Amino acid sequence: LGRTLLAGGGILVIVIVFSIIKGALSSNNLPQYVGIAEDQQALVHLATNAVNGGTNSNNLSPQTQNFAYTAELSLSSAQNDTLAYVKRNNGSVNSQDLSLKISAATDQELTSAAANNTYDATFRSVMQHALAQYMSDLAATYKTTTGPHGKALLQKQYAGANLRLTQLNSADS
Repeated sequence: LGRTLLAGGGILVIVIVFSIIKGALSSNNLPQYVGIAEDQQALVHLATNAVNGGTNSNNLSPQTQNFAYTAELSLSSAQNDTLAYVKRNNGSVNSQDLSLKISAATDQELTSAAANNTYDATFRSVMQHALAQYMSDLAATYKTTTGPHGKALLQKQYAGANLRLTQLNSADS
């Protein structure tokens, strides 16, 4: 009985030590991933309004309209991946949190631009700034992420954001 209790106690100590080490080594930056999901939601919001915003879509060049459609789809997919990562790591995000980075001032700026026939240029400028901020947040999160799955996700999303930025800049030409 004594040996059984000693063995059970030893196993319990090993499990506790393993849990502490795993916790210390695992990525504890889930709030940064939530911030990335918020960035993604803001970008999707802008792209969706551009292509589904009634008269706004009429004020877009074909290249910018193609960018907006592509951005809407790719960033929605990236956001699904981010939210799945957060959930797999025992985090949670509610839908209200996702809309924290959607700016009413930016929406108003774009509405005014549509009225002034400058929507295409204003939309591209707003998206360039938003994509740059998103890429900065991805890079900062990458630096604090220790797990290989998180790093791979961030690398993939950074490459996608860079591709969207290249596409947007080619729409300027």
